[in-house]
Amino acid sequence: MSDYATSTSARNPVMNPTVYWRVSAFALTAVALLGIVLNAMNEGALLGANFLAFDWSHNILHVVLAGAAFLFGFGNLPTKLVRTFAIVFGFVYAGLGVLGFMVAEVGPIHLELGENLVHLLLGAWGLVAGFGSRA
Repeated sequence: MSDYATSTSARNPVMNPTVYWRVSAFALTAVALLGIVLNAMNEGALLGANFLAFDWSHNILHVVLAGAAFLFGFGNLPTKLVRTFAIVFGFVYAGLGVLGFMVAEVGPIHLELGENLVHLLLGAWGLVAGFGSRA
């Protein structure tokens, strides 16, 4: 397989960084759009202000991260780069999830329980996909 091949035919798709990025791209896009719509309707805390609230700074960050995820998941990038960034994002997401249990705000980003759980899940998956792949 070439260095630029991004095959998704691995035996376990959970351990495939390309699958991680592709799923993350659509999930981040959906969350960003939901947050933008809810904020536009002044319903950013519709899912609970202490569980999963949407703010503009977090929505903008999700749009940017969705773009990066689409690039890593669907771009013709070297496999090692896709794998490395899955690991990097895994550490960042997992760290953000843990940090969110200790502090409620990181700069302009507010972290609620639901967000912390999602960040831990995405972080763990990124680490499993990155370290578990055969790149």
